[in-house]
Amino acid sequence: MLLCVQVLPLMQSLQKSIKNSLRQELLALKDLKHQNFCVKLLPNLEKSKIIGVKTKPIRDLAKRVFKTSLTEYLNDSSPNVYFEENLLECYILALYLQKQWNPKLIHTFVLRIDNWWVCDSFCATLKGLDEVRLWELVMPYLNTQSPYVLRFGIVMLLKTQEIPKALLCLSKIKHKDYYVQMAIAWVISVHFIHDSNIVLEFLEKKRFTTWIHNKAIQKICESLRASIEDKQRVKALFIQSKNPNR
Repeated sequence: MLLCVQVLPLMQSLQKSIKNSLRQELLALKDLKHQNFCVKLLPNLEKSKIIGVKTKPIRDLAKRVFKTSLTEYLNDSSPNVYFEENLLECYILALYLQKQWNPKLIHTFVLRIDNWWVCDSFCATLKGLDEVRLWELVMPYLNTQSPYVLRFGIVMLLKTQEIPKALLCLSKIKHKDYYVQMAIAWVISVHFIHDSNIVLEFLEKKRFTTWIHNKAIQKICESLRASIEDKQRVKALFIQSKNPNR
């Protein structure tokens, strides 16, 4: 009898949880075609952890929670179950952080990131950071071995104007994870558009692994924003190698 008395409040609490209610809303938006699409892009996640909800409904839900239930949501410590719940939290936090900067809240969320999609979405939504605040936030994450936490720090460097400093930090990262290395190559290629001479100098000095070096060149050449002349300059730096990870 005592066990039933203890379990009943717990069940009632779960039923009343705002996160549980939001989970049910997300489940009602399930799209099998979109689920299969997401599964292909997120190979490290089990299919059972992906509902299959498109981005716009999740963003709309985040806006509603932010306007009507923010405090209740932030006070709900129950864990997320699905990929879309993490994405929803990312969008809710982004709206909150535009009004109230809170590095501790960011840190708590970043430590739970387990895929590139949520990582990059969170980075994209963190706006309006000056250089001081950006570097204070990013530096601790550039020294971790956790791949998605590290990727967060790397992708955030897309926002900096201090390109030489960013490239120097990236050149010191030694990590074999695909999503880490791809993020480094991506950031290099984007900063090439902003200052091709600085990036070319780093590439000429071969400061990165061959794989990252060549992938950055590939992404620059694929960019519609790079000039034909710049693409020709960077192509000349491509490294032929049988051991691209060296």
